[in-house]
Amino acid sequence: AQLDLAQRYADGTGVKPDPKRATTLFTQAAEAGLLPAVLEFARRLEHGHGVPRDLPRAVHWLKIAAEQGQVDSQMALADKLLSGTGIGYDPTRAAQWLRTAADAGHMRALVRLGRLHLRGEGVPQNQKLASQMFRKAADAGDPAGRVALAELLRSGAAGIDKNSAEGIRLLEAAAAQGFAPALYQLAMAHYNGVDATLDLALAAQQMTQAADQGYPQALLQIGRFYLEGKGVAKDTVRAFVYFLLAEELGGPQIKEQASLQTDALETRLDKARIAEARKQAKEWRQLRGL
Repeated sequence: AQLDLAQRYADGTGVKPDPKRATTLFTQAAEAGLLPAVLEFARRLEHGHGVPRDLPRAVHWLKIAAEQGQVDSQMALADKLLSGTGIGYDPTRAAQWLRTAADAGHMRALVRLGRLHLRGEGVPQNQKLASQMFRKAADAGDPAGRVALAELLRSGAAGIDKNSAEGIRLLEAAAAQGFAPALYQLAMAHYNGVDATLDLALAAQQMTQAADQGYPQALLQIGRFYLEGKGVAKDTVRAFVYFLLAEELGGPQIKEQASLQTDALETRLDKARIAEARKQAKEWRQLRGL
């Protein structure tokens, strides 16, 4: 009941949204040993949502849940070990956690482990094994597996015969599942007219769907669409909103590119429009709990 109430305050389901109250309830549920609450509390600590941002503490809670067999926490901990966020970079330990989750039947973990084998990061490089992992996950209907396999098919990498048509079909299937990376890649295919029909309006629609999930690459790209009027009506304020979000939610490379855009727009927009954009970006994050 406590976990359900926390989620209601987080989502605003039947009650007024209250991030701080939600975080308090998630904290209490986590301390009581409810594993789903542990993962959510760790996420809130990571993003500073309803509680001061505290990456080391977020990692501490992820470890607790991971060690108790919570596969989503095992995957989240692996991500932190790969990025060095709140913990030292350790791809070998990341691969171990991914293997544990994959052995429990988690297809997304299998895909991420396959990507490590593809690069030889933390595990021996084995592109054939990676492609087999991607195929297994794709055949099971996992959208991340479909995207990973599509990338190989479109490029002809890892010893796979190039088959762009099948790659696009896999992206379309994953996009139909609402998977942000698939929507992003499909949008770029339509934007560039590579392996798919050139269709700027469709590209903008798919890019928006990916951006609405907080996918940093899509936030940056849809900002460019609005800045240039590609597939959408030109709107510099809306572009600024998306660049702000990309800067806040993206990794180092995305942050750097988005920062160049926001710096440039701050010299072009008046104070009122800048303030409005920052207000919209804040509301966007609050609405999505990011």
